[in-house]
Amino acid sequence: MKIKIEKGLKAFLQDEFFFHLNGTGTSNYKKNRFGLGFEYAISDYLQMNLKYLRITEVNQSYPLRMNVIALGLSYSIE
Repeated sequence: MKIKIEKGLKAFLQDEFFFHLNGTGTSNYKKNRFGLGFEYAISDYLQMNLKYLRITEVNQSYPLRMNVIALGLSYSIE
């Protein structure tokens, strides 16, 4: 989901669920990835984003949890 805050600035929220389609266990739900952040259009061709991701394994004896902060810059050639 993206929400426009002001001209050139958008906030976003995402939540992804990962399943094993060929699993044989009681639950095929294996991972969740939650994220939120901001995108800012510096110009028509240049964008910057800042985001936080929390990646969590589920249905594991010792689940892995990762916290990621990312800063991105993208340039479009058109």
